[in-house]
Amino acid sequence: HTSSTRFGSGDPIERIAKELGADYVLEGSLQRSDETVRITAQLVRVTDRTHVWARTYDRSASDFLAVQNEVGGEVIRAVAPGILGSWPVERARLPADPVVRESYMVSRSLLETRDKATLEKARRGFAEVLASEPDFAPALVGLGEALLRSARAADAREPLERALESDPDDGRAHHLLAQVLLFHAWEWEAARRHLEAALRLHPGRASAYQVQ
Repeated sequence: HTSSTRFGSGDPIERIAKELGADYVLEGSLQRSDETVRITAQLVRVTDRTHVWARTYDRSASDFLAVQNEVGGEVIRAVAPGILGSWPVERARLPADPVVRESYMVSRSLLETRDKATLEKARRGFAEVLASEPDFAPALVGLGEALLRSARAADAREPLERALESDPDDGRAHHLLAQVLLFHAWEWEAARRHLEAALRLHPGRASAYQVQ
């Protein structure tokens, strides 16, 4: 999901698949009206352009992240049945304030770039969210990720540790903190513990394995 968001609707799926090294491409569209969203997603097998799965979701804007996780789970089941096993499906509690909620979702989308200026916008957005919701773990994780991607690993450690204080079962926080400890702080044993926690919480996430 996250790797493909940098492509536009006019990009051929063959080029997208080649650049990502993917066998499948997830296409989607989003329509928003007031506090509701309609998300349409379809999974295409690149070799023969077969649509192996498709679905439309009509939800409130506050359920946006829940829909993302639901789509991800259904795609995995469509491509490789049984890969989920007992993998827990996350459902983040989004801020009640629609302005704060929108700021979080926009900041989250900005993380899909390596551009320093855009990452700085994401960092500021997460900081604004945390000014209203200081213990909101997903925003703390987002802030840590923005700092880590901006080559500020030393600064990333504190929000990631705070995220785990708020939600000890946040697999992404464990994963990112393992990177900070392994590659920047050289705290091997602590990094191993957080990596093991990330793998235990989300065994289907290949990016956690790549840290090893």
